Amino acid sequence: MFFLAQKSQIEPSRGHDEKNRSFAWAKAVHQGGEKNTSSIHQSLRRIDHVFERVKMQGLTFGEHASKKRLADRTIQTYRDVVKAYANYLFRTYGISDISKAKPRHAYEYMDKQIALYESSDPSVSAFTMRRFAHALHAFREASAVTGIYKGKLKLGDKRKLLARLNDGGVYRRSAASRTLKAQHSDYMKVQKQLQGSKSPNAAVIASIHQVQRYVGARITEVISMRKQDLTFHKNGKLTIRIKGKGGLVRFVTTDHKPTIDILKEQVTGKQAGAPVFQMKNSRGQDKSIIAAVKSLKENIRLAAIHAGVDQKDKKYTTHSARKAFAQEQMNDYAHKTIRQLQRETGERITADPALKKKYDQTLRNVRAKITPTSPNKNRDLNHKEFCTWLVSTDLGHGRLDVVRYYASYPIKR
Repeated sequence: MFFLAQKSQIEPSRGHDEKNRSFAWAKAVHQGGEKNTSSIHQSLRRIDHVFERVKMQGLTFGEHASKKRLADRTIQTYRDVVKAYANYLFRTYGISDISKAKPRHAYEYMDKQIALYESSDPSVSAFTMRRFAHALHAFREASAVTGIYKGKLKLGDKRKLLARLNDGGVYRRSAASRTLKAQHSDYMKVQKQLQGSKSPNAAVIASIHQVQRYVGARITEVISMRKQDLTFHKNGKLTIRIKGKGGLVRFVTTDHKPTIDILKEQVTGKQAGAPVFQMKNSRGQDKSIIAAVKSLKENIRLAAIHAGVDQKDKKYTTHSARKAFAQEQMNDYAHKTIRQLQRETGERITADPALKKKYDQTLRNVRAKITPTSPNKNRDLNHKEFCTWLVSTDLGHGRLDVVRYYASYPIKR
């Protein structure tokens, strides 16, 4: 059940805005009474219905259009963002139906968020503001396509919302990420804590954490692996089929023997379709993926605290071992010649033809930044870009700019 936020949870305001907001609140609750309260709940249910159909029909929007479908977690996040905005509209303006909102409401909301960001409010970040723009856009597009509303809602233009952020100099920066960009030494300290834990699932948690480090998988990707996703080669290597966000599939090959041995032991004697890892509850029953992920996050975070690896406002999380993997991959690629990197890229595209589209898009993006009269307008990727592209494929990310949150190019030229 979705509960309306308390008034104190809504974005703080000051001066006359506070009086206006209080007046709107009083008007909505006292003049509208139960009718308005009922209407906001109806509006929230309609938002739920829209995103349920987005999930059921596999709809995609905007920057996600090239994907087969939005990841379930993305759909849930967008749903929560839009419902929070609907709640904000009701509390602030007395608007109980989001379909009655105007574009100016979204622009005003974004301006207020930018003001909070500039005042260093920790509840607001460049990421959350950009996420709001994309979530509202997805809902706006889906409002008509899904048939829940009669037509496309006029909630605000995503381009104008993002332009406000750009004009205000609000960009996502790797320095703003609160997840520690872990080194291998950080991983080892946390892993030692996990291996010495008395938790009933300690061995499984440590193994999953190790797979993250040497395969670069997200925590949900590891816990979702099935026996048939593992291919053990005669040369001793292992290739893992990983189904990532948005249903995108990638293949990662590792020669790290201790990790290969762990995975081989996990699937020995299991039937095809069986999960590689299973976590048990207090009754000895298999935990659901959601419950397992929650437990993994809690245990890895606790181990990180005991290991003392956090740095200022950067915390070691379930994503940090994946970042350690990314940095080690980047370090390895950085020591190769550009010919070796080109060969590696070609081999990957041959093994997975779907990567050709990703490579071509990367090349277009790079060349789009070059002036048409430049002699380099048709250049190939440079050494750093090849390294970054390879790491992005290792991680299952479509955009190169995301890699900066995971790893740093170690060579200064």
